[in-house]
Amino acid sequence: MKLRTLAAVWAATALLPTAALAQSADVGVYASAGYSHLTTSDEPDVNLGAITLRGGYAFTPHFAVEAEGSFGVKDEDFATGTGANRITGDFGLDYLVGVFGVARLPITERFSVFGRAGAAHGAFSGEARQGATRFSLDEDAGFWAAGVGAEYFLDDRNGLRAGYTRYENDDEASFDAWSLSYVRRF
Repeated sequence: MKLRTLAAVWAATALLPTAALAQSADVGVYASAGYSHLTTSDEPDVNLGAITLRGGYAFTPHFAVEAEGSFGVKDEDFATGTGANRITGDFGLDYLVGVFGVARLPITERFSVFGRAGAAHGAFSGEARQGATRFSLDEDAGFWAAGVGAEYFLDDRNGLRAGYTRYENDDEASFDAWSLSYVRRF
């Protein structure tokens, strides 16, 4: 009887570090790198591409904070209006940085969904032409942002993340960002 009790205590003690290690994989520093597709629903409809880098800290498996930085890699030509009112040009993202609070809901050991909300600041630039007149399109603005997404981890450290974030400001400027990233927990 004492031998069984001793064996059970020893087995439980041996498993404790493993359980603590499994939980700690969800807590701590993480980073991600990926591609974001940004689009506006305003006229003219503009589609941009960006490389997005994120770094964060998960306080618990359910709550984290993260910083995000994106820089444009795909500009777009656009055209709007007709006749003498026709405006053509090109437009692109210079940079977009933000800070977010993240709430996660683990569904399985490797899959979770999340929501995030925060603030961002971005700069956009381009050039427009109306007939012989050319003018610069420089926009530097702050945004409120909120989004949702999902993460799937291939093992304890390496995963994939897909997300959607809506960026809006008081001047009614807004855009949507869809992203796909590689995630690494440290």
